Amino acid sequence: MEQIVEREIDQLGIRIKEENLQWRERGLSFYECGESRVAIIREYLNNFHLKMPDGNDQSGYGSWYRELYHNHWEVKHRESKNNFGSYSGLFLDQSPKEFYEAVDLAIGECGISRAEITKMLECSNGRPKEIVLPVFIKLREMGYDRRDLTG
Repeated sequence: MEQIVEREIDQLGIRIKEENLQWRERGLSFYECGESRVAIIREYLNNFHLKMPDGNDQSGYGSWYRELYHNHWEVKHRESKNNFGSYSGLFLDQSPKEFYEAVDLAIGECGISRAEITKMLECSNGRPKEIVLPVFIKLREMGYDRRDLTG
């Protein structure tokens, strides 16, 4: 898995490589092994795990976090009252519904099951977050910025 993740990060090109250089300046690297690698992935992905469906489909939104947008589910981020000034144009031109459809599409393309995501969300340590790193990378390839995915 580690070699696959490294190759996918390399394929993303300059954006993630530049971010990785910033992390290296802090003495960290995606390419480290062991617990330090888990820590960097946890910190780098920040709140990305909250964008995942959590199995709470009773709301119709897929998760409690997604349900926070219920009052403006189909309103473009650019038109909402929230401050999304530092987000990408792609993100700003989408509604929460469109954004989360893209997240779900990326999850499907990466072959990660809802059961795996639910299990990840139930764990308190950072290691399970690593299973969604390919989804993060896929969304970056689709044009989303890190801020769009972790903010």
